[in-house]
Amino acid sequence: MGSSSKRQTVGYRYLAGIHMGVCRGPVDELVEIQVGERTAWSGSVTESSRIYIDAPDLFGGDDSEGGIQGYLDVMMGEPTQGLNSRLAAMLTGIVPAFRGVFTLFYDGLVSALNPYPKPWAMRARRAVRGWQDDAAWYPERAVIWMAEGQVRAMNPAHILVQANTDDDWGRGLAREQLDLASYQAAADKLHIESFGLCLRYNRQERVSVFIQTVLDHIGAAQYVSRTTGLLTLRLIRDDYDVATLPTFSLSTGLLGIDEDEVSAVDTATNEVIVNWRDPVVRKVRQSRERNLGAIRAAGGVNTTTTEYPGVPTADLAHRVAARDVLVASTSVRRYKVRLDRRGYALEPGAPFVVSAPAQGIAQIVLRAGEIDYGTLTEGTITVTAVQDVFGLPATGLYAVEPGLWTPPARTPYPMTVRRVYEMTLRDMYRLAASPDNLEGVPPDMGNDPTGGIVQAVGARPPGVPYSYLLQARVAPAEFADVETGDFCPTAVLRYAVEPGSTLLWLADDVDLERVAAGSAALLGNEICRVVSINLEGPGAPSMQVARACIDTVPVKHTVGTRLFCYQDFETGPYTRYSLATTIQARMLTNTSTSQLAPALAPVDDYQVIARDARPYPPGQVTVNGQSYPAEVVSDTGDFVFAWAHRDRHAQADILVDCTEGNIGPEAGVRYDLVIYRQADDLEVAAVRDIDGTSATINGAALPLSETAAAGVPLISFDDVPPNSAELGAAWSLSSAADWRTASWRAEHADGWHIPLADGPENARTAILRVVTAAGGQLDFDYRFVSWRAQLEVLTDTGSILQLGGDDYRQPQAGHVVVQIPAGEVFVLFRYYNPADGFEEVEPTWISGVVLTSAGDVDQANGIALHAELAGDVVEDVAAWSMAVTRDAGQHLALRGAAGAGVVKWLELSLGAAVMGTLQFFHAVDLYSGSLRVLIGGREVWARRVEDGRLTDSGNVSLAVPLGAGTIRWEYENSADGQADQPPGGTWIDAVRVQAAQGYIIVPCRAELSSKRPHVEMVGAEEVTTWISSYQHVETLLSGAVRADQLALMDLVTFRYGGAAITNVRSIYPAGTGSAALAAFDAIASAVGTDGIYTTGNPAALVAFTSQYVSSHVPPALPLLSGIVGTSTTISIPAGAYALSGSRVMAVVFFGAGSVVSGLYIALEGDTPWTAAQMRAQFKSIAYNGGTDAVGLLEEVQFSERLRLGSRPGLVSGLSVYVARGLPAGQASAFSAALAAHQEYEVRITV
Repeated sequence: MGSSSKRQTVGYRYLAGIHMGVCRGPVDELVEIQVGERTAWSGSVTESSRIYIDAPDLFGGDDSEGGIQGYLDVMMGEPTQGLNSRLAAMLTGIVPAFRGVFTLFYDGLVSALNPYPKPWAMRARRAVRGWQDDAAWYPERAVIWMAEGQVRAMNPAHILVQANTDDDWGRGLAREQLDLASYQAAADKLHIESFGLCLRYNRQERVSVFIQTVLDHIGAAQYVSRTTGLLTLRLIRDDYDVATLPTFSLSTGLLGIDEDEVSAVDTATNEVIVNWRDPVVRKVRQSRERNLGAIRAAGGVNTTTTEYPGVPTADLAHRVAARDVLVASTSVRRYKVRLDRRGYALEPGAPFVVSAPAQGIAQIVLRAGEIDYGTLTEGTITVTAVQDVFGLPATGLYAVEPGLWTPPARTPYPMTVRRVYEMTLRDMYRLAASPDNLEGVPPDMGNDPTGGIVQAVGARPPGVPYSYLLQARVAPAEFADVETGDFCPTAVLRYAVEPGSTLLWLADDVDLERVAAGSAALLGNEICRVVSINLEGPGAPSMQVARACIDTVPVKHTVGTRLFCYQDFETGPYTRYSLATTIQARMLTNTSTSQLAPALAPVDDYQVIARDARPYPPGQVTVNGQSYPAEVVSDTGDFVFAWAHRDRHAQADILVDCTEGNIGPEAGVRYDLVIYRQADDLEVAAVRDIDGTSATINGAALPLSETAAAGVPLISFDDVPPNSAELGAAWSLSSAADWRTASWRAEHADGWHIPLADGPENARTAILRVVTAAGGQLDFDYRFVSWRAQLEVLTDTGSILQLGGDDYRQPQAGHVVVQIPAGEVFVLFRYYNPADGFEEVEPTWISGVVLTSAGDVDQANGIALHAELAGDVVEDVAAWSMAVTRDAGQHLALRGAAGAGVVKWLELSLGAAVMGTLQFFHAVDLYSGSLRVLIGGREVWARRVEDGRLTDSGNVSLAVPLGAGTIRWEYENSADGQADQPPGGTWIDAVRVQAAQGYIIVPCRAELSSKRPHVEMVGAEEVTTWISSYQHVETLLSGAVRADQLALMDLVTFRYGGAAITNVRSIYPAGTGSAALAAFDAIASAVGTDGIYTTGNPAALVAFTSQYVSSHVPPALPLLSGIVGTSTTISIPAGAYALSGSRVMAVVFFGAGSVVSGLYIALEGDTPWTAAQMRAQFKSIAYNGGTDAVGLLEEVQFSERLRLGSRPGLVSGLSVYVARGLPAGQASAFSAALAAHQEYEVRITV
């Protein structure tokens, strides 16, 4: 039982109005808002407007820290922006319109349970708005799209133009003071290079510093041109033709070179790390470039880290880093060049050529840096220049390599693995009461059949979700929030499980480490108790469970059946819905950034069945001693059902499984056992209102076939050619090479001894050479005493046996089976004594050597089966041999390995009348695989192992029902199995189906259920209805009934006192009502009276039917046994039940005067009996103080059988059996007996 709970205040939701200033406005677009580093809203807002943020579960909803939900006013800051009335109402007083500033005003939910709001962050874009007089310069190239459209960066040339011309925050220059043609050329070049920047200027530094930061990013120079007097922008790129550059030599203006410096190789930077900022995730990242040649020359790495905060993508960061490392690592020469006045046109950043042959410089391109133009009187211009290596690569040196860690997807995905179901009474006990106190349980809990409570579970979807929101509704109402749920551990079945299996082999598991032993799990529709979980050991993942708890029964589950370990992970509205109401539910996944859109969530329907009010089904069910059999084949004709009581309230929150004994019973609970013909689901028998724990169905009362059961003769494979798969028309195989007969045998009974090693670090080796034509099987016994010594047996393909090496004396003995491939094979027996070993007195002993093979007879050379011994053996090797004979026990063996995941099968087709017992002998040696038998496509027997070895052999007996069609043997190697044939092989022999004896029972389905009474007032009348269990135990019944059993089956046995009944039309038991009267009249009308009576005297007619019970419409009709009466009344004892298979509608006597001279019995529906099989036995009874002196007086044979069609008053057609008058002499004797005893008994049998 869980702890009790009631509603109480645990915290508060917090709402606030917040006015947030973002930046100068207006901006081009608002695209995202994050709160607490989680996306609360994303979209596109380009004008001042109001949006609604709907993320109430952003921080976990009301169960955690709430979320964000409310209206947000986006105020771009346009020149015409008006006053925000909501903001003015909050601030009061004189409130400005906040023009020229991009601000946001939010009013709504900011958190829950936590009074401290989380920080807000916005992602906005600006490139064409917010310019001086709202007139953007060259807007066609202002925006540069990068990172495949994810980043909308600004052209750096436009940044420089605005920084130089803006009156508010820039230098305030007129555009006429700029050489706009140079800026436009740079803008075009940068646009082609995809060189955009996302850079913020916060005015914490001078604008000149900001401008220099932009120039450093793009590699450019900005200066006032000496020729135009305008501010000019020059990109430093490898974009010139050397032939067109100004050239200076001694004859063209070069006065001299004063300095010639070369940077030192061993100290030059050869690795550059660029720190850049990703604007999408607002994180600083690093990109690294190296000059490997420079690193090798320097003998190490010299690293410089450069900050480029405006670079928005990894690709651009690598290109900039490549540019910088080239400059820093190249042995760049630096010059101070003196020119005459012919150098007046040089400007900063301009390339030029210097030629000074006398100094070893034929021609070199230099890039002007600082220029000292001197004075007119001096006439010397001094240029500080460096060798030009400043060209920016068009692309990075390599694409951005993905890291070893992939950031998890924060997108919420739909929950595809989920389940909506109804709460059990056990779940209610856990919620309503504490584990050790039931006083908190409502007295009427579990007794209301008018409704139920629905709950749900869902497994974790892909991505990084942390919870889900359950929503529910009753259509057409809107979905309403129910509760935030935790993800349920789940898995699917790797192998099918039978009703009696308790080990679940699992796959596709999620969160199973969260499951606690003792908790409840839902396997399909069956509830189990988790006993233990294996997540790391052999066969993992797997789970040991106790089957069929609470209100469920054990059934077979196929591969892929879903398992939900639902206890403590269920979510529900805990609202009681009316019976038959359809609930719709959906689950919205929550991640750290958002919630799944409701339109993307699948919707599940569930119809309420009042599950908690239903009685539990019986437990510990057996049929003919078999526990929860899927099918029972009876060779005796009887089906004995037994079970244990269950009590819902006594069990409370305890997970009682189906194997436990009696609990209860719950007050008023009864059981119904109903039999249906499998072919058409027609009810053929029923035993209802059982208050005990057993019931028996006599097979003779079930529909019988007139065809005798057939079998399959013994198949020993001795008549099949050796090494053959020609098994006959009834057999089919996966491949003729998969199964072959083995027929030859060679053996040596005495064996041999391997001598001792005679000292440490010595070995003795015996070699057995085997030659076969088609492969075979080698069997031998061994006995070995180990004290650190070792025995190993090997073949050409590897080791098959390893023993010894123990630190204590360990005698070992056993039997080994090895599959031998065709041709020559050497089996090596090696005994080894290590340095620290101890010699034993007893040598190693090998005996019982048997070699079987499917080899054919070689006419020229005899049988192609041979073995010889060599090496270290005690016996005379030359005299050692194996006697070869035909193997009398030839069997059918699997040949070759199956291979991982491959199935090899063998199938026997059955005739339509085959029914009985399958018998066969088997042997298996499995490494992670299985051998199983399927009858009629259903698995009925298996030997299975995973991550280990299983050897098994012996006789198997299995029931074969009528119409099974096939018997199939399947060998499968699992994914973890071996590639070679297991040593012991897999084979079968001596297959037969022993036919069932007698009349075949037509296959029927038995359904065992429980029910409990529910009493309620309808007006002034108390009405009782019966509520059945949620699940029923189902079993298929088949078999045969012997002929001698049919003669013992009572159809009707009754007594009647006062034989002289005249002028009595009919007598009914009290309460029968008009329905019984109508049924009797319909029978009498259909059969008629004329021609049935032996005389013309009036008939004595007596009709028997059962009382109608409110819980059964139409009613169960009684087996007429133990009915007694007088001349005026008839009484039917309590507990008289319907006859199995054919319900008795009426029994009618007719005769002359006081003599009963005939009768007929009417049975509902078709019956399997002829008139000749029926008989009536009349006997008189002397009733003296409870002592009956019985004498059999007469037996009447039934003379004809009438099949009546549908008639008014009858549910269906009838089979009416008629027995005509007694012989005259016997009639008078019988009359005298009746007169003397005044009582008689009639027993009707088949």
